[in-house]
Amino acid sequence: MGAGKDEMANHLINKYGYIRLKLGKHIRKNVDRFCNALHIPPEENRKLLVTYAETCRVIFGADLWSAVVYDSIKNEKENNEYIIADGRQWHEYDYWVEQQDYIPIGIEADVELRKQRLIDRDGVDQSSQFDNMTEKQIGHIIEKIKKENGIVITNNGTLQQLQYQIDSMMRKLCK
Repeated sequence: MGAGKDEMANHLINKYGYIRLKLGKHIRKNVDRFCNALHIPPEENRKLLVTYAETCRVIFGADLWSAVVYDSIKNEKENNEYIIADGRQWHEYDYWVEQQDYIPIGIEADVELRKQRLIDRDGVDQSSQFDNMTEKQIGHIIEKIKKENGIVITNNGTLQQLQYQIDSMMRKLCK
């Protein structure tokens, strides 16, 4: 949260024509529908999103949300480029790395900067979420990407600096 995943995805979409795939799309759609019908306030949604997603994974398997997204694109005839900005768990990382032509890219930022970005973006301090299981897994996944000489962007600067780093990464990947 607050590292810049969505900003990176937006830049890849706007400048390079990538298409955003959202692992949480169906989770959010269902939870929002349930909360609206039951008049549950929006501030309770985040906890419910996590609980709903994890419960469905228990019932249908850890790869449920990745499999649903992959199923929606696997038979496309066009040669599209995709970005998944909301993959944050080991089983999601493993699922997509096993798929052909998917490159994991980590993005990290200092904790205090992430906290401030979330306050600026959402108007509330969400740093208590940094201790949840999913957020902790991200740090371990980024360490694995680094260990395997993968791509990790450190986003402790401005949006323009992040975009410059992304453009540099794309030049290297397109060689």
